[in-house]
Amino acid sequence: MKTITLLLLFLPSLFAVEITIKPSSTYTANQQEVGLLQSMFMKQRIQIDADDALDLIQQNRFLSDHYLATNKIPEEVMLNLRLEFEKHLASEVVREMEAKITIDDEVTKSYYVANNEEFKKPKSIKLSIFRFETFNEALAFYTQFVDLNAEVDSFAKEHNISSSTEAIEINKLNKLFQEMIAQSKTNPPFLLPPQFFYKHYSVLYVRSVSEQGVYEYEDVKDKIEKIIHEQALDRMKKELLKPYRQKEES
Repeated sequence: MKTITLLLLFLPSLFAVEITIKPSSTYTANQQEVGLLQSMFMKQRIQIDADDALDLIQQNRFLSDHYLATNKIPEEVMLNLRLEFEKHLASEVVREMEAKITIDDEVTKSYYVANNEEFKKPKSIKLSIFRFETFNEALAFYTQFVDLNAEVDSFAKEHNISSSTEAIEINKLNKLFQEMIAQSKTNPPFLLPPQFFYKHYSVLYVRSVSEQGVYEYEDVKDKIEKIIHEQALDRMKKELLKPYRQKEES
């Protein structure tokens, strides 16, 4: 979506483009045109040989000339052609700018050090899930142990309550559970109220929540390069559009 936005921002500066369509003086097509039409078909996963492509181009030109001889091209069609052509030229400008951007390791490492906070790992949470067949069973368990966390494990074992314990990144939890943990005013360990979760009524026992430090440089290098690339492209775009912006403001 960001790339499309960039292209659209360039359109006003190229809006002077005019497109004129006139009848052809010849119906022949060169090899480049034939190859281009074949490529267009290939994008739709359709194969067409060179002779058929040439014949199609010639037929289209003949029929187009016939249309132009008896009709005026609708304004909306011309406007669509103009906008598409301007967008194509704008994309070429963007590609030319992107080709000039080079990013070396020193730049990415400097960004990593200066913006370390951006690369923090999600918090890790260790929790147990106690599963019940009915809501009333889950609610009774929660009510009994909400203030007596230390006795949870022994009671679950004694009564053969289905459970599992794992440590995962907190952002991989169900969104509802993430919100409940974030809103909890109690430090771990603590119980969360029962919820219907994976075909069972479940009570989550949050044992601990811990920070996991930051990702290693190599793990986020590609992400940093992308960030720096976008920043550089944005600066180049703003510089190129200065005359247009100044004209608009005057």
